Amino acid sequence: TQYENVAGKNTYHPRPEWRPLTKFEQRGERLGHGVWDLIYSKLA
Repeated sequence: TQYENVAGKNTYHPRPEWRPLTKFEQRGERLGHGVWDLIYSKLA
């Protein structure tokens, strides 16, 4: 099974609207850390 990064090779995706912000992300952002999402789709 192979997967492909939806945002493109070596690229991160902004947090999608449908995914809630976690307490860990909130803390990280409060401390000035970046938060990135990786979203993959399954290749046929």
